[in-house]
Formats: sequence, structure tokens, C-alpha cells
Amino acid sequence: MLVGQRTNTTSGAGAIRSSIISLRCVGQKEITTSELFIDKYMGWLETRISERILLTHITSFESVLASPAKPQNFFDELFAKLGFPFLCFIDEEQLIAQHKHFEPGLMSYDSVDAARFFSASSIGFKTFGSRNYCLWYSSVWLRTLLDLLRIATYIHPGQRSFGWDVKMTGPTFPVFLGDHAAGVLKYDEDRKEQWAKIPDGCLFLSFGYRGLSKMQLDNRTFTKLENFIRDHKAVFDCLKNPWNAKSIFDIAPSLDILSSATQIPSLGAKILLVYCCLEHLFVPGVAKGENKKYIIGGLNALGPELLPWFYELYDLRCSYAHKGFVRSDDRTMVLIAESMKNAMKLLVRKLSIP
Repeated sequence: MLVGQRTNTTSGAGAIRSSIISLRCVGQKEITTSELFIDKYMGWLETRISERILLTHITSFESVLASPAKPQNFFDELFAKLGFPFLCFIDEEQLIAQHKHFEPGLMSYDSVDAARFFSASSIGFKTFGSRNYCLWYSSVWLRTLLDLLRIATYIHPGQRSFGWDVKMTGPTFPVFLGDHAAGVLKYDEDRKEQWAKIPDGCLFLSFGYRGLSKMQLDNRTFTKLENFIRDHKAVFDCLKNPWNAKSIFDIAPSLDILSSATQIPSLGAKILLVYCCLEHLFVPGVAKGENKKYIIGGLNALGPELLPWFYELYDLRCSYAHKGFVRSDDRTMVLIAESMKNAMKLLVRKLSIP
């Protein structure tokens, strides 16, 4: 796709035209029919590629002080340190100023119109290309960020506030900034493969039987969350081409499985999902049995120091299969969080293999 070739440059449609002119000058050949075709549609293409910001609505998060400025500052600082073109629109006071910047010349500005304009509260991703290209490319980055946030805040939860107005809804379809559109709730995402799902901005977490809690975003957990995402920068490096094999067959399924584990209420189901993630990473698709041996083989290759942890996880998985329950004690909760952390570590190590 021609627009997709543009993503690694910064000079816009002019770069495409310059490349074509350079090619045309080689050998000083006569203008061909194909060159006339390119000239005819170049202007049409240039009017349809631009910089766009895709927004996804987020819910079920808070800071300890319950101030909109706190999560806003949290995300602003996180995105600045990560160096990725993510944007955050949460704080009402900042939203009005940002609305004046993105849509100047209105007769009046207020918090209601600003919140509607930005689909607040929302997180955005900025990229350059055609409308469809920006939709698909930005969706991958937003989905990955939100999955990593859920996994990171489950491993480093900070504070858990059970049962306080936690919204458990479907994801909201993303919209482009400036379209004055509202995304609809989608409840059929399980019909799609993981790589094709839209970003899920419902950020609640579950810590066992009906233990639903909003995601806590505050200074106590910021450093740990920042370090977690930085430690998994290899995931984002693969997203520079989100349609490569590693992104589609390794990253998207693994993050989707672990993200689901952070939200499913049953502790036993969390254990099974983490084990399923290990199967996905190491068991060939044609295999119908002996999955444990494939996982152990993968661990011997990528992380032999993790074998004691795996045997403990495997024993708990088998215990759950035979008894039908696991006890919600401190050791179980620690093992689940540790297992998510180790599964992510193994994913990054697998991505490093050429």
C-alpha cells in the first residue's frame, strides 16, 4: 500500500513525489503511461493523507486523590518519557485550552463541549497516512498500550478499591479527533482474532471473586509502571510494522490472553489463562499433546532460571483441574502476578530471536 510506505519518513506527501521524481530521472527515460498515471493521481493522494489522532475512550480508572489532574499528569509524564506519540485528554481545565488549540474560532468554549470533542476521558495516538491506514495502525498501538497497562497495574496494583462504581462495559469504537463523532460500545469483539480487535479502554481489574477494582494511577506506582513498559520496549519496536508475523502471532495473542487474565474474576481461570499463554508461546500448532514438554523446552532455551516457578505454576494448575478451586491466599495471589510477569519476560525474549 503506497501510504504505508510513508510511515518511516517525516516530510509528508512531498517525500513520495520526490521519490517518484528521483526514479524518473534515472537514465532520463521518456515519460511512460505509468508515470502519467502516477501524475494524475498524485494530487488526489496528497489530499487524502494527513496527520490524524485516533482516540479511544477510557473508563474505570482513578487516582488516590480522585482528581482528574492526577491521571492526566500521570499519562503526560509517562508518554513523554516513553517517547511515543500518545496523547491524553482527561483533565477538564486542560481540555478547554486544548479545545481552543485544536478547534479555534468558536464563539464559546466550555467543559461539556470540550469533553465531547475529545471523547474524554480518552487516550490518543498520532500518525500520518490515509484514514484507513491511520485507523488500523493507531488501533494496534492503542490496544497494545492499554493491554500493557492492565498487565502492569495488576502486577503492581498500588491500591485496590473494591466495588466503588466500577464500570464493566464493552470497548468503545475509536474515533478521530475533530470528527465530532462518538464511538459506540462493541460487544462482539470475541468474534475477531486478537490482531483485529479494537482498543479496549475499560481499565477495571479483578483480584479474585467479585474483587473488581478501578485501575489506580498515581505517583506510588508510576515508576514501576514506567519501568515495566520500558522493559518491554521490544513489544513496541515490533509495532513499527504491526502486520509482521511477530506482531500478529506472538504479541497480539499473548497480550490479549494476559490482559483477559487481569479482568476475569476466577483465580483458577487466571492460572489457566497464564498457562495458556505459555502454551501459545512454545507449543507448535500441530501438537495435540505433551504440551508441558514443549513449554519446558522453551524455558530451557529462553529462561532456565524460571523452571522452579513453572513447576509451581503447573502444580497449582493441576490442583485446580482436580479440585475445581484454588484458595485465595497471599501465595496464590503472588504466584499469579509473578506468572504474568514471567510470561511477559518470555515474550520479550522470544521477540529478540531473529
